[in-house]
Amino acid sequence: MNLPDVEMLCLGNELLIGRTVNTNASYIGLKMTKLGYRVRRITTIGDYFEEIDQALEEIEGRKPKVLFIMGGLGPTHDDIQLEAIANHLKRPLELNQEALQFMVEQLGTNNISETRIKMAKLPKGSRPLRNREGAAPGVITQVGDMLWFSLPGVPREMKSILDQEIIPMLVEKFGKARLHEFGFNAHGIGESKITKITRELVKKYPDCYFKSHPKKDETYWLSLHVYSSQLLKEEVESIAKEWREKILKQYPDIKVTEVKPVFTDDFEPEVNRLED
Repeated sequence: MNLPDVEMLCLGNELLIGRTVNTNASYIGLKMTKLGYRVRRITTIGDYFEEIDQALEEIEGRKPKVLFIMGGLGPTHDDIQLEAIANHLKRPLELNQEALQFMVEQLGTNNISETRIKMAKLPKGSRPLRNREGAAPGVITQVGDMLWFSLPGVPREMKSILDQEIIPMLVEKFGKARLHEFGFNAHGIGESKITKITRELVKKYPDCYFKSHPKKDETYWLSLHVYSSQLLKEEVESIAKEWREKILKQYPDIKVTEVKPVFTDDFEPEVNRLED
């Protein structure tokens, strides 16, 4: 199954100065990973036309099948995402009647001001995506073989559009795969000690991703994970057990836990509270 590569372009000076934690990126990354899609890059830049244009040019060169662009869809002066996309693609902005209707249904006719009408002006050829949690519609733009999804920066709005509009569309177009992840802990050993073993397994199993997370409480220890959306559950588990056995064979005096599933349907990231 040829599942798509994914990139994200996050817009907002508030992200760069540390005022706002980018929980949107972690949410999308988790959702895409659960579909078996590979998130290749997350880029964060400020609200400047030149920087957005340069970032989009670089992303086009890499040609990910799916690009999420977040932030800058509102009515204020620094909400420039759609204008920046239109300028980059050399397409005019046009008032989209479907987008305008979404806004009327959400806000009421009397609340559609001139500044808010800006949110219904889309790059020519783009289509709106319904936002059930706010005023600014999401937008889908076809750029060659790529799909660009424009999303609001407000987390509850982004989540609504992603979950209810975008994910069903992606699954219909590309399908999905089951991601399997297994892991174990190794106490009393550092990353440098297992580097050679891990490199051998990385070369042996190119469809798997191996990751070691250094930890410390009373002592230093490692949380070791292997995952894949290309292999069967039993195969990934077997590879994790092979990793464990090779480490134990070389370092028989350390404490190593049993291999167990790590990534499940109810898995949440360590930072799981989306801040509005």
